[in-house]
Amino acid sequence: MKVKKARHGFKPYRFGLFWKPWTIVSGVIFGEEAKYYLPYPDNYDWNKGGGLSFSMFTNHKNSVMWGWRYSQLYNQFEFTAYIHDNGKVKKEDKNYFVAIPGEPVTIQITIHSSHVAYTFKSGTDSRTFSIPISFKPGRIARRIGAWFGGNNAAPKDLSFILYQNTIE
Repeated sequence: MKVKKARHGFKPYRFGLFWKPWTIVSGVIFGEEAKYYLPYPDNYDWNKGGGLSFSMFTNHKNSVMWGWRYSQLYNQFEFTAYIHDNGKVKKEDKNYFVAIPGEPVTIQITIHSSHVAYTFKSGTDSRTFSIPISFKPGRIARRIGAWFGGNNAAPKDLSFILYQNTIE
């Protein structure tokens, strides 16, 4: 997955509509090519790794994604749950999962009627989050691609390896 300097959207993007998608499994490796430097407070913004939207024309109403960012201070990648629940952002800003550069990470997202369960794994370490939701996941969902930023676009060309992206 690659994003060019001064852009937000990673390529390649694969459009997809899914019927009753209840599980997403992503396998990623973030190495040297994914490290970036932004000034405070923008260095704490979450980038999105992808996910599903249950709204056909927006990602900001009812969507389920995973977030990532690079910690300049600790030289590590941080991963979290990231949800838009009826337009309100829900995420784990303090209780996130950590991986060192180059370490494979598996992210499993399971969508239930009342909550979304996230499991992040790397080596022998794992962490599970459960985020309550008020929206009712529909039977049809649209794929959301990877996105750099909150406010800022990519400060340089960046890339990471997406070696698994299964939606069932």
